[in-house]
Amino acid sequence: IVKDMKTLGIRQPDVSMKAHSEKIRPGERSVLEWDSTNAYKCEIVPDVGFVEYSGSLKVMPKQTTEYKITAFGPGGESSASVTVIVKSP
Repeated sequence: IVKDMKTLGIRQPDVSMKAHSEKIRPGERSVLEWDSTNAYKCEIVPDVGFVEYSGSLKVMPKQTTEYKITAFGPGGESSASVTVIVKSP
C-alpha cells in the first residue's frame, strides 16, 4: 500500500493570489490576480466562484473582504488568500 502521493508521482496543487490595490475607497475596484499549477479546478470565495487555473478579475467589495482561492487537484488541495481593505471616505 502506497501512503504517499509523491511516491505515485501525484503532485499537490500550488496556488498564489495577489490584489492590485489592496487598499481602496468605497466604489473603487481592485484586481485579483492568481496562478495555479497541478490543479483541475480553482474556486474563489466569497462572491466569485469557480475560475480558470490562472487569470484576473475586478472586484468591488463594499467592505474589507478576505478573498480565498482554493486549487483542487489529484494530489489534494491548496489555498491562498488576500485581503482588500475598504477605507472610509
